[in-house]
Amino acid sequence: KNSEITRGSNGKSAWIKDSRDGLRTMTGETGESLKGEAFFRVNRWTRNKEEKTIASGSGKSSLYGKEVYALILAPLCLVA
Repeated sequence: KNSEITRGSNGKSAWIKDSRDGLRTMTGETGESLKGEAFFRVNRWTRNKEEKTIASGSGKSSLYGKEVYALILAPLCLVA
């Protein structure tokens, strides 16, 4: 059976919830890593205009056995 996993952070704490073990607070290096990843992802979406981030479609791909369209986000300085 597949396990559904949700991860999140509010900037102060990080957590993970899955169908097997339920909700858990992440601490230590794992928690800090998750908070950093969440900060990076939010920043990429909210600061894309200031950083001149561009989005580019890279065609069809597969995710969890389903066909999806892939999207690449990159700073303009790396593309130009």
